Amino acid sequence: MERRVRGLLAVTASAQAMLAILFLLQVPWAAAIWPFPNTGEMSNIFIASFLLAAAASVGWCLLVGSDRALVGIALDYVVTMAPLCLVSLAVTLDAGGLGSAAGPFDRQGGGGDRA
Repeated sequence: MERRVRGLLAVTASAQAMLAILFLLQVPWAAAIWPFPNTGEMSNIFIASFLLAAAASVGWCLLVGSDRALVGIALDYVVTMAPLCLVSLAVTLDAGGLGSAAGPFDRQGGGGDRA
């Protein structure tokens, strides 16, 4: 694998690990970046475990030089992180008063238009 790609993956894994530690320690500004309402201490621990698991898998593949295993990890990122990013973006846009972008994911189930 190209050296720049390995470096980018190492930086990404390190950033995920640091963010996981911040969520685990309940650092207020780190917990504040999570866009979903009504989250507490256990939610932050779950988020931390999610981020640390992703960072550990990438870090291990980089450490042992297993480029082929990174293909499976990339699939994991696409399947788990991409939908999470889309829903987070929708919730964030909805919080900005731009209408119900979250659709079926909001608490009222369907945009909040129901009485």
